[in-house]
Amino acid sequence: AALAARPSMLVAAERAERAEAAEGAEAGAAPGAPGELAALRAAGLPPRLYRPEHVPAPELIDQVQTFARATPSRAGVAAVRWPAPGRHVEVDALWAASATAGARMLDRYAIELALLPKSIATPAALRVVGERSTEVLVATGARRPRAFVAPRWRWFPDDAAARAAVFPPPGAEPLANGVVARLGDGPAPPDDAGAGLVPCAVDVERPERVVVTCDGPAGVVVLAEGWAPGWTATIDGVAAAVERVDGVLRGVATPAGAHRVVFAYAPPGARVGRYATTAGLAALLALLLVSRRRRVP
Repeated sequence: AALAARPSMLVAAERAERAEAAEGAEAGAAPGAPGELAALRAAGLPPRLYRPEHVPAPELIDQVQTFARATPSRAGVAAVRWPAPGRHVEVDALWAASATAGARMLDRYAIELALLPKSIATPAALRVVGERSTEVLVATGARRPRAFVAPRWRWFPDDAAARAAVFPPPGAEPLANGVVARLGDGPAPPDDAGAGLVPCAVDVERPERVVVTCDGPAGVVVLAEGWAPGWTATIDGVAAAVERVDGVLRGVATPAGAHRVVFAYAPPGARVGRYATTAGLAALLALLLVSRRRRVP
């Protein structure tokens, strides 16, 4: 049967973290130190899960479909790749290009959990936080935060060039994790730009509105969430352009200092639709008034 409210693998992950925290306390570590999942929940962020396109164990299909793809919100996780036909074409292109990237893909897109076969997770000595049949849930240790300021970037003429830099053929040097891929042409980062990413706090995360606060150098504020037409942004209340960076993520160029960046979504055409509705109602009201005046003797 499909999982109901909370998948047992995620419950097992939480239990593993509590056990690890208890062991750490016995060893003299700070009591109650949160693990990856607890830290994300404390920040109000759902952990994100990578799953292979094909899960070989037939008995897992129902659980995995509910846990990782069909209704991820029921498990408190967000699907990394979704089956909706309206997704951006670059999502599928990046997915294919990252086939040999391994952990680099998980790092770049801030994916905290992965559902993998034991045959892969065990030799790689990955940290297992849940287990069932031949599949294990592992913590990836992704190094990119969910939102951050990137002081360095590179411009690319199109998606294909950016994709080839982020996920190059085997043997080629990939674009550094601290460098954001931007499309088009523009100013280069300053020569003294630092190499590190500056984490931002995610204050509000809802499907249609995300608020982040950042304090760092001039650069690109990147929200490791999917870009789509209809997303807009403001920096300290002033409208700003939302870029599609690293292929599928949202980015906003920001000056140095402390800033509040608000990402908001409205379906494309919704504003035009509101204007058309208002104009139509005004025209209807005018017609009614004219008709009423004509009837007055």
